[in-house]
Amino acid sequence: MNSDEQGELGPKRPTYRDKRRQETIRAIMDGAKKRLEETSSLALSLRSVADVLGMAPSAIYRYFPSREALITALCIDSYNELADYLEESLQVTEADTNTIKSAPNLIAAQWKTLCRSYRSWGMEHPGEFALLFGPSQLDEVTDIDATVTAARRFGDLGLQLFIKGLETGVIVPPQDTTKYFATLKPTFANSILSVTQKEPTDFPIGLLLSGWVNIHGVICLEIFGFLATMITDTKTFFEDHLDRTMLWMGFKQEI
Repeated sequence: MNSDEQGELGPKRPTYRDKRRQETIRAIMDGAKKRLEETSSLALSLRSVADVLGMAPSAIYRYFPSREALITALCIDSYNELADYLEESLQVTEADTNTIKSAPNLIAAQWKTLCRSYRSWGMEHPGEFALLFGPSQLDEVTDIDATVTAARRFGDLGLQLFIKGLETGVIVPPQDTTKYFATLKPTFANSILSVTQKEPTDFPIGLLLSGWVNIHGVICLEIFGFLATMITDTKTFFEDHLDRTMLWMGFKQEI
């Protein structure tokens, strides 16, 4: 095989035009995220993003033909950004050998890190958090599969920690593992069971879901401004709430 043939089979190098296109798409995405910090996702429009960037609206349409296309790209990008943030936080916790003395302690510490980092990311990116977890954008997402795949990245981090906790005895379920299973949607339950390779009677999906809803719910109340109307120190409240939720879920290791 000569060098010309190898070049034809190898990966195509991005052209200058390709690079410029990606840079422009990134700039539009960043402009849209800035706009999200100023208004709700429901008010986001291609024209408002163009105003942020000082571009003509017609220029935005060359890259995103509709609001729905932009919303889809923003959801996928934000889910991946959140997953990257959480993964990095978990790696830092694992490397902190001064405070983590054993594998069980590490699992419990990482669960706390996951929840704390989830809150931190939301506090730092309230517009993106509202886009992902506020009023549903599912009717506007044009690529459901890609969006769900991106969302599963951060969800699987918590699921894998929960699985490890059960396998090592760090988590001892305090209730019947089949409780609430009948109320779960089959698509959700099957997606969890496909990862765990367990039967419904052997894996406490309801416990995992209830525990996460407890954490996610209080974070939503804080980010959307409701918790501050009731609590003077929301961070301390969150830490206490996290400890109580972990005990309720069956975490047995003190860290």
